[in-house]
Amino acid sequence: MLFSIFILAFVLSGCDLGNYSARISGNNSNMGSPQQNAGNKTDSMNAADQAESLLPPLTVLDIKQKYDSPKQTTLMPLYNVEHDKKFKFRFNCNMTDLFFYENVVTVHTDQRALPESKIGTFNYLEDYNADKSVLVVEPSFAVLTSEETGRDFETSWGYAPIYYLRVNYDLDASERTELEKPIIIPFTIKSELQAPHVRYEIDADGRFKLVWDEVKGAEKYNVYNVYSSGNKEPLPGPEQGYKHAFPGRVGTVTNTEFQDFYLDGNDGLQYGQYQGKLGQKAITAQNFIVNGQYYVTAVKDGAESNFGPPVDAMELSNSLPTFLVNNEIYYMDYKTAKDLPKTTKVYTIDETVLTRSILYDPEHIEEKESYVLIPFKVEGTLLSGKAMVSSLDKKDLEVLRQGNTVNDNPQSSKEGFIQIESFSAHGPGPEVPTIIRNSFFRSKIDEDELIDAQRRNTKQVVEKGNQESVPQTDPANPVPVHADSAVEEYLALHLMAASQKISLKAFPETQNFEVLYDTVDKVIYQNPLILDVKSYGYDYRSLTLHINYSDSKSNIKKKQEEIIAEATRLVKWIIKDGASEDDKRKAIYDYLNDHTRYDDAALANVEQYGFKKFDARFNDSFNTYGILVKKIGVCASYASAYKLLSDLAGLESIVITGTLDNVPHTWNKVKINNEWLNVDPTNNETNSGIPYWLFDSNDETAQDMQFVINDKYWIDYDMKQFAGKTNSHDYYISHGLQMDSMEQFHDKLTESIQQGNPKLFVRFDDPIDEPAMLDTLIEVYSGFPPDIHENAVYTIYDNYLIVSH
Repeated sequence: MLFSIFILAFVLSGCDLGNYSARISGNNSNMGSPQQNAGNKTDSMNAADQAESLLPPLTVLDIKQKYDSPKQTTLMPLYNVEHDKKFKFRFNCNMTDLFFYENVVTVHTDQRALPESKIGTFNYLEDYNADKSVLVVEPSFAVLTSEETGRDFETSWGYAPIYYLRVNYDLDASERTELEKPIIIPFTIKSELQAPHVRYEIDADGRFKLVWDEVKGAEKYNVYNVYSSGNKEPLPGPEQGYKHAFPGRVGTVTNTEFQDFYLDGNDGLQYGQYQGKLGQKAITAQNFIVNGQYYVTAVKDGAESNFGPPVDAMELSNSLPTFLVNNEIYYMDYKTAKDLPKTTKVYTIDETVLTRSILYDPEHIEEKESYVLIPFKVEGTLLSGKAMVSSLDKKDLEVLRQGNTVNDNPQSSKEGFIQIESFSAHGPGPEVPTIIRNSFFRSKIDEDELIDAQRRNTKQVVEKGNQESVPQTDPANPVPVHADSAVEEYLALHLMAASQKISLKAFPETQNFEVLYDTVDKVIYQNPLILDVKSYGYDYRSLTLHINYSDSKSNIKKKQEEIIAEATRLVKWIIKDGASEDDKRKAIYDYLNDHTRYDDAALANVEQYGFKKFDARFNDSFNTYGILVKKIGVCASYASAYKLLSDLAGLESIVITGTLDNVPHTWNKVKINNEWLNVDPTNNETNSGIPYWLFDSNDETAQDMQFVINDKYWIDYDMKQFAGKTNSHDYYISHGLQMDSMEQFHDKLTESIQQGNPKLFVRFDDPIDEPAMLDTLIEVYSGFPPDIHENAVYTIYDNYLIVSH
């Protein structure tokens, strides 16, 4: 059996919340009953088990009929066909009167087979005079090739990870009939070596690196790049048929990681030599020449694998730091330490400007004859050097040690999420047969009848799969299953029931790796009762999804019951009769702020393992049970708990995955007036020191705060529906706490003191001008008695200002 193992590392480095478009499944939704799997001890039958045993059996076909999808429009994939394979389609009618044959059957590189992803083919009829037509489809132009690969100048499909035949006319009709819904047939190209499964890592200093799993038999790996001018223009990936994408080789390595994008041995770092007084070396740039999309192939004895799915650096182009906007700190002569800047502006790879704190190291000062050199580092980067100061006294050193704020320094943002990842190759290995059949009988298939054979085979396999039973949920369970298709509901019911083996015979569309990864990830992230999934992998030969859990089936069932009971109790308690949707969202957020806390020990544990895994004692901190029942967890637990409470309160929300300050994070999106706005329940006042830091905010605000969404939480092509542009619901805007000038801040602070408020939180449109802000504080407090301002302190955190007295 060939497995594609996906390690689901639910390590919290942040909180992510995705968008949500759910179908409530009624009696067949929610938490699945625990059917016994091999290796598990039989659980004693409780009330929920007894309730399920009284339900009529549920089959896959029952679920398909509920979604009006019993008709099969996708065939099982054809694996490992020859790179120049000619496909023959036998029509039960005469097709000769068609002027063009190119659109009868088309070939695409995207799973939806949209027109944009169509690639070049040569289509012709074998016999023009026959009553029944045979259409031949062969490649006319190879895609995803370069001067380095061997399929450039021959008739070949190319090196893409997967292709899709789209049959637009009915093969069985006696008269030419165009299909309302085309038939899709995925196929992969045979290669002597498995394509590496490539992913990226970003370290704590914001540095980008490609990593992949070792490919058996590979001697080396080629790294290719499709360059983007300015890192701003979208690149042609599978959705565009890789049009005009000709990857160029940028490096060859024998290990399984790559960071030397400039090929200078500095791993993407650039050093500056500043002569004159300093004569110092400094790291002046990082992520040097990181650009566009990257592919990796495996090589042995001159044979090269196909390309796997690309790693797109453009998705991160507005968050990966590169170099300082102004390099004056490297060569300025500051009179005293008080003159040293506390923040600096940093470019990202697409020239977005970030504001970052400067961290000074007063313990390693170099004293020279007429000046001192103070080492510094820009927070969240490796950009570093030494600042020159003419004079330095003990008070100055103490100020440096205390940091940039006066008092009550907010805690750093809470992250710590580990995404679901596949740590093995995408797609079947070269030994997997072209057709995976339902029986062990292996008669030879005529290559000219490959399409017909797969049509018959798919029908038999699907018919058998449709009769398989599906776990059911307790009808009294109020938590809905979130699913937009039969296969999503089928997977959700199995995963909530902690099934270890899930047959995919009934769903050919999931038997190609692109659809499988998207679908499984979406189902797990958007269903809060799916707990403790540790890893999953697919066996191409048996068409079975294998799931490993970090807890026993019986314990998972008990935790689900506790989650449902506690969530039901909380919603009745915190949601008042007649509450508006705005009131409900705020009530859920406030409850999580007031009654739960972030698990710093879990975060530290995950950081220890480089955000790749965590110790078993922290399992619950990464799922719904942690925050909802134990009242402690990391961002993944916060986001999942927020979604579950929203579900029971009648609100639409989703869980989002991505990064915050380049660290993996999860948060939520909520639906308000047909838009999806961002809420981060983790970084609340209790955990970060700033109330409603990201609450009902649009995407632009979230991006400005370094929230970057990735594509792990939803089906990729559906993600655009979750955009949020309106910002009138943002907490700071709707409450009059967004400041566009120091004059406005002057009036707001005066009003707050007059009203007797001990603390004021505001957010500025632009980075805070600290000297101007201090002048404003002095002016305002001078109008009040000394007991008001003598203990006043302020804290700056990005564009946020906290003033207390």
